[in-house]
Amino acid sequence: MSEGHRARYVEEFKKADKDGSGKISKAELQEVLNDMGKELVDLDKMFARVDQDNSGQIDMKEFLIFMEDVDNAWVRIQKKTFTRWANTVLSNKMLKLDDICYDLRNGVLLKALIEILVSKELPKINKNPRMRLQNMENLNKSLDFLKSDGVKLVNIGADDLADGNERITLGLIWTLILKYQIGDSLQSGSPKYELLEWVKKQIAPYNTGVKLKNFKNGWSDGKVLSALTDSLGDDFKGTIDTDNLNEDPYEASKIALDTAENKYEIPKILDAADLVENPDEHSIMTYVSYFRDWADSQKTKPSAQNTTAEGPGVEGGPIQDVAPFTVKVANKQGTPLTAGGFPVSALVHGPDGNTIPCEVTDNNDGTFSGSYSTPVPGDYVVDIKLKNEDIKGNTFSAHHEAANPSKSYAEGNGLVEAKTARPAEFTIFSVGADGNRVSRGGDAFEVTITGPNGPVIVELVDAGDGTYPVRYSPADAGPHTIAITLYGENLEGSPYTATVKQAVNSAKSYVSGPGLKRAYDNKPAHFTVHAIDDLGEPVQAEVCDVKIVSKDGGEPITDITTTDNKDGTWQVDYAPTKAGNYEIQVQLEGQDVQGTPVPIKVRVGADASKTGAAKFSVTIVAVDKDGNSKTEGGDDWECDITSVDGVDVPTKTKDNGDGTYTVNYSLAASSPPTEYAVSMKLGGDEISGSPFKQFM
Repeated sequence: MSEGHRARYVEEFKKADKDGSGKISKAELQEVLNDMGKELVDLDKMFARVDQDNSGQIDMKEFLIFMEDVDNAWVRIQKKTFTRWANTVLSNKMLKLDDICYDLRNGVLLKALIEILVSKELPKINKNPRMRLQNMENLNKSLDFLKSDGVKLVNIGADDLADGNERITLGLIWTLILKYQIGDSLQSGSPKYELLEWVKKQIAPYNTGVKLKNFKNGWSDGKVLSALTDSLGDDFKGTIDTDNLNEDPYEASKIALDTAENKYEIPKILDAADLVENPDEHSIMTYVSYFRDWADSQKTKPSAQNTTAEGPGVEGGPIQDVAPFTVKVANKQGTPLTAGGFPVSALVHGPDGNTIPCEVTDNNDGTFSGSYSTPVPGDYVVDIKLKNEDIKGNTFSAHHEAANPSKSYAEGNGLVEAKTARPAEFTIFSVGADGNRVSRGGDAFEVTITGPNGPVIVELVDAGDGTYPVRYSPADAGPHTIAITLYGENLEGSPYTATVKQAVNSAKSYVSGPGLKRAYDNKPAHFTVHAIDDLGEPVQAEVCDVKIVSKDGGEPITDITTTDNKDGTWQVDYAPTKAGNYEIQVQLEGQDVQGTPVPIKVRVGADASKTGAAKFSVTIVAVDKDGNSKTEGGDDWECDITSVDGVDVPTKTKDNGDGTYTVNYSLAASSPPTEYAVSMKLGGDEISGSPFKQFM
């Protein structure tokens, strides 16, 4: 301690010793420090070191020891800090020093330190100097090189270094740190200002409660260092929970120092006590510069978490021969990188789980172009990695579709109606997002049909041309819901409701009527078709088809009319025009009706309009007075027939001898018909009803 400093401190002690006891308390010591502008964060611990008797007061001697410790703290801290810094540098050449002021005296380690810092080889020196002169020569070669490299060496000479002068040696090391690590040629301000502004920017998102003005004040409670350490991490407060720091500043600082070393490999050139008790500006700047160096190094290092991919290959889209994508590499700060050479890889699995070949090309501008084929529609899993780490977005699921659900549609009668136990059909048409029909297959259409009693089996066929025929056979009558989806999304119009009716059972249906047994070539004939369902009940048939074909090789009967009676029966009328052997074929909804085909013989029919006369025969039964039929003949029987014009018709009568009498006669046809009176008498009396009228 200089005489000037000693005299001042004695005066300050006497001023604080108001009661003249020769001792001052810790509170009085704090006043002294405040008056001299000296800031100590942990006064308790430093006071305890000089208060040997634990009296809570210190005398003049103890006070002077205390102040000397305060004044020389920077030397002690810088020696430790700069020694650790130098060893971090020298480790590149597997070298080490124990005391920076002592071990640099011969110039050998100084030369090695400078060569690592400037990445150049300095002039050769004596590697084993034995005399002070040789030490001086070695040191001057290093100092001369520094001057040639633009380093300003103020009051730093080889003799001071050779003597191990602490202040001069520490000054040289600080100059090297400032020049080659922190940087002394920044355009916008001094190295100290630039470094401090960088720290402020890093800790801005954190609620430290510290208004940082320099590298001496504000670092003692561990809050700033904790925030700065956490700011290097990938996630906000993911490294250190700055909202719940340990209240002990030593412990909080130690945690930050350990975290920076373990997570970011920042050398621990400071101890927690150095920050809490006597913060040294140069030491803290040196330490903090490692943080900025680490952050700067990350600017050119790719970060998988900030690397992104875009394009159809990872986003999906219409099916195409090649699905391209682009990987954009960025650093930890999210800034895109502009160089190549990064280990980017991609693995693709198709909808069936099989690996799809994928090409990745380095564009040497921070981007990588990838592509793979999409042979079939579906979900393609794309796993893109940077340095074996998943990039942002993790594993991508790219949905490639030929058909678009909102554009595709279905058509067919099976969407509207069906019959039980009968195939019903419709077709799905694949349409792309652009509205154009798709001409390839492979789309994962799904069809579910639900009837009154549950699911219905569906047959879906991929025709390979963008159409998908669908068939189902409902078992129950009633409404059926038909849902058609693609990738879980309903097609336009889906779900549909189809009305299912009870179908005709042709094996139980039958035909009846005279037209099945007798027919004439000049008269219409008819019969009835009875439609019966599986339950044996009448049911309406949609279609009744009747054909009557010739078995003799002739023309079929074509004049056939079928009429739906709406009660489960059909009336069939047909008009033969030519006699012969025929076969009646009857189908209900395409199925032969039970008992058909039916053979029918068409006969030649009589034509009244073509017939000129007709023969008639009339028989009379004689009854006695008691109302009993007679069994013998001999009665007086006569029959007279006269036209309205008075013309008699010849008759021929016969006594059958058994009480019956027969008369035969012929009448000629006329137009208009002629009226005749037929008189029949027994024993001269008219029988009951006689005379009768007859027209011909």
